[in-house]
Amino acid sequence: MPGRGFLVERGEVRVEAVAAASGPGTAAGLRTLMRRRTGLGPAADRDRFGRRAAPE
Repeated sequence: MPGRGFLVERGEVRVEAVAAASGPGTAAGLRTLMRRRTGLGPAADRDRFGRRAAPE
């Protein structure tokens, strides 16, 4: 599975599946890990960097 950040940003794979395949194990664990490392949860990450982000 490609890097979890990429999968979360694209929104093509559910957070639960990314968490299970990449190590944190649960969606809550992935959210906590992302907030700790980046300051953003999955939804904020998608909004800022993902396919839904508006071009500037």
